[in-house]
Amino acid sequence: MSDQQKFRFMKVQVGSVETDPTQWDQFNTDELTAAEAVMRESHQNSLDAAASGVPVRTRISIHDADPKDAPFFKTLFEPLIPHLRVCGARFVPADTGNPRFLVVEDFGTTGLKGRWDKSDDLNFSDFWRRFGNSHKGGSSGGSWGLGKLAYPATSISRTFFGVTIREGEDQPLLMGQTVLQHHDVDGKRYVPFGFYSTLDSEGLQLPILDREFVTQFSRAVGFRRTTEPGLSIAVPFVPQDLNEATLIPALLRNYFFPILTGRLEIEIGGVTIKRDTFGDVVKDYGGEEFADGSLESFIRSLHETLQDDAPAAEFPDNWIYGKIEDALSSEVLADLRQKLSKGDMVHVRVPLRVRTANAKYRKGVVDVAFRLGGDGQKPRGLFVRNAITINGEARKQYRDKMAFAALVAAEGAPAQVLRASENPAHTEWNPRAQKLAEDWDADDAAKRVRQIRRLPGQLCDLLVQAVEQKDDNALIDFFAIPDKGPRKGPAPPPFPPKPDIDVVRSPPAFSVHRKGNGFVIKGNAASDPPSLRLSAAYDVVRGNPFKGFSELDFDFRAAGAGGIELNADGAELDVVSPNMLDITPTNPEFTVEVTGFDTRRDLRIAVRRIAS
Repeated sequence: MSDQQKFRFMKVQVGSVETDPTQWDQFNTDELTAAEAVMRESHQNSLDAAASGVPVRTRISIHDADPKDAPFFKTLFEPLIPHLRVCGARFVPADTGNPRFLVVEDFGTTGLKGRWDKSDDLNFSDFWRRFGNSHKGGSSGGSWGLGKLAYPATSISRTFFGVTIREGEDQPLLMGQTVLQHHDVDGKRYVPFGFYSTLDSEGLQLPILDREFVTQFSRAVGFRRTTEPGLSIAVPFVPQDLNEATLIPALLRNYFFPILTGRLEIEIGGVTIKRDTFGDVVKDYGGEEFADGSLESFIRSLHETLQDDAPAAEFPDNWIYGKIEDALSSEVLADLRQKLSKGDMVHVRVPLRVRTANAKYRKGVVDVAFRLGGDGQKPRGLFVRNAITINGEARKQYRDKMAFAALVAAEGAPAQVLRASENPAHTEWNPRAQKLAEDWDADDAAKRVRQIRRLPGQLCDLLVQAVEQKDDNALIDFFAIPDKGPRKGPAPPPFPPKPDIDVVRSPPAFSVHRKGNGFVIKGNAASDPPSLRLSAAYDVVRGNPFKGFSELDFDFRAAGAGGIELNADGAELDVVSPNMLDITPTNPEFTVEVTGFDTRRDLRIAVRRIAS
């Protein structure tokens, strides 16, 4: 091992601003475990780098190093230990000669393209030399430049290595990286990022090119790559609770779409997951989500439907400026409902155009497909952007429906806008994401993100007769706003007087109060803020006011246009329908005000908790 190739941290330059990586928690949450994060990141990158005409293949293994390689690894990690120790004892491996490795290799890909001897805007520099920034374009999987934190986040020593061979070349390039924080060693201040590399005359980190050493390193960490183009990642010192049995369910949950559509094949722990074997693998590892086979069947049918490329209906280009129920004629809706009732897959294509930051427009389409669920089946929604399954959106935007649904944004402006709106972990779309303003008109792009994410639920409601279910957790509030003038028409029969506000039941996490010509919902600082669904309607003499609601009464979608006003502090609002609103608190002490109702009519609202 040459003295030129070793772990190094650059010293902090005088006057530079110190910024430490703070995004670790985004890759190990209740919604996204560390195992899922590292699988999502590695396979997302592999699918982005897919070579044309062949499926991407990945190989994953977790294993302990061979004891005979202990001297090699002790020498390899020796320069790193002082930096780990000052950042905390938890970062120092118990035995540097006996690392436990997670290995992820991809094949059928192009490798990390771009200059390795200088910085440019291509993948090699993005992967190794940038943090929080990426030059992936179009609808590529990631755009934050933060996803690669999933690799060091999985390592006790916050370290990972990579060997790439680029398409059309045969030279393997080896580098390693450690991500810590600003720290002091022997009275000198160092930056958070350390590299296992060589250096050029100006101090730029360069990959190791020594073929003999790269071969020795690859054998020791467990790489199988020889001359094939692609990228091999090795993460040392992974915890004992990370194993193949926990990774397989994570792969099934997050990448079933590209697997079942033939774009991705995975080998892990002696198990091969691909289109032809998927059904057998989910029986052992798929859990409840795949237990009855209905989801797998739906995805396979969806793939065939999209390949046929013959949608049963298409929205007009100007649908984004009107109401979704007006986008299709009554005859087309009747035909779609008939197909759906017969058990057919219904495919609707929806065009969109989005205004760019320089006031031009880019176009594209999203595809939405439905199929009714059978007896005993629990339909669910799939939200797919490129090959990434956005699970958080499905949980929030498509609940309690009677049909399986899929929204697929594969390319064009919709996929690009959704990509820019995603959080770093790629689990949700945020219409207020800062990255939207980099290439798009932020207001226009935010509207399109909201329209896209609501499409499956709204179309399902149009096509499927909803079944009302009792909700024992519902909070029903009645607002009787004093009459300020005579009503036209015959007087209704007398009823016992209602109090101004009659709160039947109010969870301690929030409260509801009248305010002027509307109401306000406030969170309780002492409680965890729940996500809420609000429904509103004017009261009626007989029957259910919510079933009798008319858009002529009011329309949340037209808020701010001289009628209803929606204001939120510490919460995000998402208009689900003309009289339905989802509230996602971002602060326990949130406040949501809804005003502008007709003061001559009694208002009835229902507020219930929804799964976050």
